[in-house]
Amino acid sequence: MTYRLEFEPSFVEEAVFWTVRSLEAAGDRSIASAYHTERNSIYEGARSEEAFQELAASFFVTLGLRALFEELLAEFTRLDLNTMVLIRRAFGKKEEGSELYWEGDLKTVFLSLQTKRVLERPFLHAFVRHELLRISDMLDPGFEYSPKTPLGGDSPAEENLIRDRFRFLWDLYIDRRLVQNLPASKAFQEIGKRRHWTQGQLLELAKNGRASEMSAQGGFECPLCRFHSYEQISDGQGREAAVFRKIERDHPGWERSRGICRQCFELYRSRVNVSV
Repeated sequence: MTYRLEFEPSFVEEAVFWTVRSLEAAGDRSIASAYHTERNSIYEGARSEEAFQELAASFFVTLGLRALFEELLAEFTRLDLNTMVLIRRAFGKKEEGSELYWEGDLKTVFLSLQTKRVLERPFLHAFVRHELLRISDMLDPGFEYSPKTPLGGDSPAEENLIRDRFRFLWDLYIDRRLVQNLPASKAFQEIGKRRHWTQGQLLELAKNGRASEMSAQGGFECPLCRFHSYEQISDGQGREAAVFRKIERDHPGWERSRGICRQCFELYRSRVNVSV
């Protein structure tokens, strides 16, 4: 391992708690029994916070949770000796994500995750890979990333729109590299034209005037990505129903009657397929 990996103590304690509870529910009581025995001995003794944290850290290793994250992070070679990765607890889906702080040669990656995700392995794998590929883009000189790059909007509202579009396009660029069989519909062809994108190129695409031209000619504005489209998808059956259920979980205020564009549908379908 060429980087430093640390975990927020509260993340470790809760991840161990949920894992032990899951093992008990599945009828595997050997590790759970050992955990409860040691935890009870702490209750009967000093009850110090340090003792509980040391117990959780020990079982975090025993249960293979630390190794799980080490294996995922090992896929990303841009995490070098000057990088510290901190896994911390998120209290809800909206808090989940990644951040990069860079000062001199020192880089700190914060990866926020709900602790119950350790029981949702397909999601966990897909989420961590997605977020770390975003961090890898930031660390890649070829991506030319800068947090101070101006969005170029004429008003705060337009800048918010450009920011949303840029985020969507970056997610799409990430997913195209992670999911090799992502459907190459017309909506995806623009991203597929290039093997490599820079932040500036994605930003230019995000503020491209063609979206406004389409709006003037008709179509609808997708409530998810805020791009205009002529193809509105408003319902799904069979396997596609899982796509709409995931969208509803991610966007509680969205209703199927509002519809989404083809590119958002394909993007979510690829995520559902990854999680299967």
